[in-house]
Amino acid sequence: SYFPNIDVDHFTSLDKDVITREIKNDFSEAYKGIKGLPKEAKLGVYVAYKYYSRLLRKVDETPAEKLINQRIRVSNSSKTFLLLQSYIQFKLNNVSE
Repeated sequence: SYFPNIDVDHFTSLDKDVITREIKNDFSEAYKGIKGLPKEAKLGVYVAYKYYSRLLRKVDETPAEKLINQRIRVSNSSKTFLLLQSYIQFKLNNVSE
């Protein structure tokens, strides 16, 4: 279990909100770290950051009762778009120190 203190048999919107808020805070801190990475590592980590940010947004938009029984994923076309968008931002130096 990713969240050992959560009872999946009684998973509520409040539980989901607590979890997603924590993750959003972690992502905010992670982005600060990404900006300070060496150039060789930055693109790969940034792409992963963008992917998981998109996945979190989808989780956040899904009602709690569906999260327990439904797989949430980012479509392959969205993954491709995220990769291209991240590469362009990286090349334009928009993921800078």
